[in-house]
Amino acid sequence: MRWLRIILPLLLATTPTLAWETRDGSEIGGKLDSFDFDSKELVFDDPAQPESTRVAFNDLSMRSRQHFLFSPVYHRSFPGDSLWPAEKKKLLLISAVSVVVPLFLGFWISGALIARKLNPVHALLGFAGSWIIGSVLVTIYLILSARFDGNTSLLWAGFIVAAIFLSILVSAVYSCSTIKGFAIFFSHLFVGVCVALILLATTNLLLPEASRDELWNKLVFRPVGLSPPAT
Repeated sequence: MRWLRIILPLLLATTPTLAWETRDGSEIGGKLDSFDFDSKELVFDDPAQPESTRVAFNDLSMRSRQHFLFSPVYHRSFPGDSLWPAEKKKLLLISAVSVVVPLFLGFWISGALIARKLNPVHALLGFAGSWIIGSVLVTIYLILSARFDGNTSLLWAGFIVAAIFLSILVSAVYSCSTIKGFAIFFSHLFVGVCVALILLATTNLLLPEASRDELWNKLVFRPVGLSPPAT
């Protein structure tokens, strides 16, 4: 219950707003239609207005800017004819880092709490090994399931085999029981999500607005083409 009392408020505080808002909290009317990579503006269409409304990305509230990272409109608006423009490559890299780092920290914390081992080398070996081997096993069983007309029994069998194998792997890395290995691997998913929420809440709620904006612009928004270069 203590975990829920901590995590649920953080989740609610960091959930993207459903409505698009400007920095002063004003709601933007109309439906998001497109994004202009050159001018860094979002285009909203409102049937009640004769012309579209254009809003600079930097004029959005922080939650709306974060929300826009997940918008299909943004992902359809990358410039150029290349399938993988530079902005999309950087988005993929940032997305991977933002997932891997919290999960690795979650694995390290789970190992420290369950196996009583703080050495990050154990966490690195267990985390990398389990995810690599787990991905291979999942791929194999997905292929087998597809060859047998989407047989769900094969998927369940693959999940059970992967859970047992990964538990044994993690227990070998941490020199603990298979039950503890199982607990470390599956608990790190929850702990990793908690770490990500805490980090997001820290930047959104505790940092001054100017410092928070510069941090997000430097690490995320500028590299992926949403915010103009610093002057």
